[in-house]
Amino acid sequence: MTVEEIDQKLIKLRKFANFVITPLFVVLIAAYFIQKKTTPLVIILAVVALLVYVPYGIIVCYYVFKRRKLLKNQ
Repeated sequence: MTVEEIDQKLIKLRKFANFVITPLFVVLIAAYFIQKKTTPLVIILAVVALLVYVPYGIIVCYYVFKRRKLLKNQ
């Protein structure tokens, strides 16, 4: 895998975060402040946000470290 391919994958992941993860966290925060307490909806949104964000972070870290390794070897 080349640096350009990794850069393209990172751009796709950034777009995914912009269109999925960010609105998910905005909805979570809004639901919490609108309801003024922790309800099942807030808990479900928190779990979904966590289940989306953690794999996203792991994948991004993998590609960043792989990119650094490729750049270091060049």
